Formats: sequence, C-alpha cells, structure tokens
Amino acid sequence: MFTESQKEYQCTCTGSEIARNNNFYRLHCGHVFCRTCLNQCIKSSINNAQLLIECPIDACKKFITPAELIDLVLGDDRRLKDIDAEKLSILGNKTKDAVVAANPELKNCITADCIGIYSKEQGDTKILKRCTACRRSYCRQCLSGAHERRTCEKALRAQIPEESLKMWIHEAGDRVKHCPIKECSWMMEKGEGCNHMQCPKCSIHFCWICGFTSEEQGPIYGHMMSDHEDIGLENYVSF
Repeated sequence: MFTESQKEYQCTCTGSEIARNNNFYRLHCGHVFCRTCLNQCIKSSINNAQLLIECPIDACKKFITPAELIDLVLGDDRRLKDIDAEKLSILGNKTKDAVVAANPELKNCITADCIGIYSKEQGDTKILKRCTACRRSYCRQCLSGAHERRTCEKALRAQIPEESLKMWIHEAGDRVKHCPIKECSWMMEKGEGCNHMQCPKCSIHFCWICGFTSEEQGPIYGHMMSDHEDIGLENYVSF
C-alpha cells in the first residue's frame, strides 16, 4: 500500500510495485490495484454475467461501486478500451436477462435482436400490447406472440416444437398428407391448385386424391382425368 512517504504503490493483487505516476487505481474500499489486474477482473466478471462485482481481495467483500465501474469502463485513456461496445452490450443484456429470469411477469421480446421486454397486464386479452422497442404485438396475459384464434394455453403449447407440429397437423386436417413413397414420407400441406403434387424431397409425382405415383407428371394428369374425371383446382404448399 502507498503512503505519502513512499514513492511507489503496491498492487494488492500481485504485490508488484507501481510507480505513483503509472497505471494504478484505488477503490473506495482502499485497496490499490494496477490497471491490468483490475481491468482483467472486471472484464472476467462481466463475461461471466456477474452483475455485482466485488473487490478482487477475497477478505474485502465490498462491491465495486457503479461510479467506479463507469470510470473504469468509460473513463480516460487507461480504461478498458479493447471491447468497449461489446462489454457494455454484454453487461446490459445479461442484466436484462437476470431481471427477466427473476420475474415471471416479464419475458424477453421474441423478435430477433430486440432489446424489448414483455410485461403482463390485466385487461381484455383481445387488446394486444406492443413491445416498446420494436412494436411487435403480444398477449398481455401469457406474453406469447399475438394469437387471436387460439387460447393462451394453446399458444403456449405451440411454442413446444413437438406440440406445435401436432397442432398444425390437427388444424390443417385433410390438407396435410405424407409423400406416398414410404422411404420418404415427407409431410406436405395442400392449399389451392390442382391435385397433381410433386414431393420436394424425393421428387416423385403423385395424385393428391389417391396417392397414384409416377416419375413424370404426364401420367399423373392422365390418371386424374381417367380415374377422377378432373384434375382439381388446388395448389399445395410444402414444408
């Protein structure tokens, strides 16, 4: 430690001497560190989502104050300069995530790269709320995206991949079929257009009505006219 009669500081962390006019920093707890040690400590804490950063001396237990963190991160030329924007972004995002994780009334906005937070609010569920950052609509009761045709329970189930697939198949009804080639079995949804289909996975051509298959589309149209007397008027959308 430094006294007025001494010419040098001593880094409390490493014990190495630091000239009085060199790179040192004294925390409010009284401990003095070389900038290299203190900057590394802060950088490591931020990257590990440690939002309350203690003095590096184990026996101290006092926290580095917000003012000190601001000075060390955004201060003079001796500050942490290598990843300023990244450090602040990491600290901000992890602070936000910690707040959201601790409060069931909150949820991060589902829009990619949005910093907004959804919050629950009493009221008519038909009246949607909007993210204050990206303006995306969401349900004030379950915090899912807008789901006018579904209950909150179904909307939450739809966020589970397996449940979402089951719900899609159920809601699509006879508009969903598998490729008639068993080795393929690609799932397709039919929208508008004729009943000639081509599997986007194995490329087989087939009749949507009965599953008749062919390597080429010509025989499919011939089959539909002879067996079904019509080619239909529906197209399909495949997934």
